[in-house]
Amino acid sequence: MKISRLNNSALVIGSLVFCLFLTFRAGSVSANLEFDPIRSLTAGFPGDRPDQPRVAYNSRHNEYLVVYQYHNDIIPGPDQIHAARLAANGSYIANYVISDLAHNCRQPDVDYDPVRDRYLVVWSYDRNDNGANWDIHGRFVPADGPIASLPSMKIGGFATWNETSPRLAYGTVDQDFFVVSDLAFDNARQPEIVGFRVPADGSSSWHYMAIHEDTYQEPRQHPDIVYNSQRDEFLVVYDDNLDIYGHVFPGHATNGQYYNITDIGLAMTELSPPAPFLPGLHLFPAIAFSRSANYYIILWDTITTSGSRDIYARYYPGGNTQPATIHIERLDNSSDQEFVPTVACRSGGPGCLAIWVVNHNSTLYTFGREIVLKSDASGELTGHATGFYAPLDNLGATSSWTSSYPFAGIAGGRKNFYLGFTGKSANAINVYGRNSVFHPFPWPMFLPAIINGK
Repeated sequence: MKISRLNNSALVIGSLVFCLFLTFRAGSVSANLEFDPIRSLTAGFPGDRPDQPRVAYNSRHNEYLVVYQYHNDIIPGPDQIHAARLAANGSYIANYVISDLAHNCRQPDVDYDPVRDRYLVVWSYDRNDNGANWDIHGRFVPADGPIASLPSMKIGGFATWNETSPRLAYGTVDQDFFVVSDLAFDNARQPEIVGFRVPADGSSSWHYMAIHEDTYQEPRQHPDIVYNSQRDEFLVVYDDNLDIYGHVFPGHATNGQYYNITDIGLAMTELSPPAPFLPGLHLFPAIAFSRSANYYIILWDTITTSGSRDIYARYYPGGNTQPATIHIERLDNSSDQEFVPTVACRSGGPGCLAIWVVNHNSTLYTFGREIVLKSDASGELTGHATGFYAPLDNLGATSSWTSSYPFAGIAGGRKNFYLGFTGKSANAINVYGRNSVFHPFPWPMFLPAIINGK
């Protein structure tokens, strides 16, 4: 097995960026990827506390839908799931209330079905209104907004346990959504990951899977999922509170099929020799698929013994067998605290964009790095380029985020990306959005030899 631990020669400017970004716009750092000004997607009423935005791209209409959890500290009522509909150029179209349930609805995610021109929005629902018993619910939402004839529905569900933090991906062959979530039991059993296949036509022919340790003594948690249309497979990534793993599921499933996964899965960080040891705790994976390179990009947050937090990436070709060459890269090059990574790839061409949150001198920022993967006809990764690496948005002082840090979501379209993120205004938290603007090749910075398996 060859190991390609990618160097950080492209990131030597990282330690200088924070010294410069107060006087230079982020778009000026790199000529190839620029960003429109931020736009508030929420009204910013006093007491507003929207959170956890996620983004999906509508390929039919060249639009984006940003979904988020909404709460107001002053106005009574449960947490709801709201959405903002935006054109690809960032112009506002509409806002919607998605959830229609009596109790708290939190932690949304969304993906798009191009056949029926509608989204599936999923979230965690506090079924007993006590903060201790959560189910996964979802709702099909047409491109022009929710309708009464498509109310929310329960997805899977267990009578006494807690399902939280859902993630989903749409598969084109079976035309269904694969929804995965955390499942917590009690103190005697470590958490596992569960998943349900939801037919996009709304039929109730569910497919069920579980990923857990055989005796439930080790956790499986924090899942993310993406669909690979070229292999017709889903890749679910997760952590065991120590390392990142993955499991491949075929795109086609039969009615009533059940997968009971008790092995640890494909190692993404705890690799066999001669792979070098990657120290620290590796948590909170995020995943996207680059169609142009036919490669997955998997991000995670590494917490070292010294307390630092760094963002790493692994580039994985797919399938159930470890490739001959392992490609792992540290995406940041600073001593700051980096966390909450997310990533998306363009649907219409090369290029992926990794986003995370940085704690720099007790102030929080979104930070972005553009990654372009290239592979040859045999499926070997042959090239890698970085065009954009810079801070994006000031999210406020850490002291003002008393309960949790801000989140960011991203989706890739034909020509650009759309970002949704939480930030502070004068008297409220807002969900903001901004879209990127692409310039044609050539890229201003190339790293042609750092992924060559040598």
